[in-house]
Order: sequence, then C-alpha cells, then structure tokens
Amino acid sequence: MEAKKRSLPDFIKLCTITKEWDILAEHILQVKHDELESISHYTTGEPAKKLSKNYPIAAAKLYRAMGIRILSSKKSKYYHYAIDHFQKAKNLYQKSQLEEEWISIVESVRKDHYRKYSFIGDFEKIVKGRISTPPSFLKKTKEQWRKRIS
Repeated sequence: MEAKKRSLPDFIKLCTITKEWDILAEHILQVKHDELESISHYTTGEPAKKLSKNYPIAAAKLYRAMGIRILSSKKSKYYHYAIDHFQKAKNLYQKSQLEEEWISIVESVRKDHYRKYSFIGDFEKIVKGRISTPPSFLKKTKEQWRKRIS
C-alpha cells in the first residue's frame, strides 16, 4: 500500500480521515512503541478513541504511547492526562485478556519514572485498581458552578 510509505503521523491521519480502522489497527500493532511515543496526541487521540471498541489492543498501544509521551516530556501539569491514558490502556488490555502487556507497562513506568512523585502515587492506585478515570472537564465545571450559585 502506497500510504504506508508515508510518515507514521501522516499514515495515522490519512486512516483517520478515511476511517480505515482495520488497516490502521494492523499497522499500529506492527509499529514499535517508541515510534508511537514520538507522535503528538493531536494525531493519536482520536484514533485511540475510535479503535477502542473494535480494536482494543491497538487502542491500548496508542493510549500507552500517549501516557509515556507525557511522562517523558516531564511536564507535571499534564500528568493527570497520563493517568487517564494509562487507566484506559489497562482497561483495554484487561478486556483483551492481555494482562502481561499491562504488567510490562507497569514495570517500565516504575523503573523509568519512579521519581515523578506527583504522578507515581496515582499510577500505583491504577495498578491496584483503586482509581477510576478523573472527572471530565464538563463534570468539574458543573460542580464548580453548582458551588458558586449555592
């Protein structure tokens, strides 16, 4: 296929536009983790959501990459997004009965990012199954609005 000769971000964008989810999922599963980690969440976010239902392993791989990318950038104000991405990756790997993939992520994050104290506590809660995804922006806004008007 001619499109596979393009850069990975361009290929992902093309498949997203054309809704070629099966081709995209197959390609993502063949790509190395570090290649995905270098791609912006603007490129991988929508495909991860779209792939979640029918291609959970490919979606989990994208969520993993987005989480690692945030940790590697060392920007603590975005760590809550990384937590959300890892929670989704865990759920998708468990849904697909690929617990060993999740365990591999856990070991890698613990080894490489253990000093990121504002992140690792919540990550360990995910590992132990004690945290769900953070409330959405809409939910937080409604709650703040309710507090202000009461």
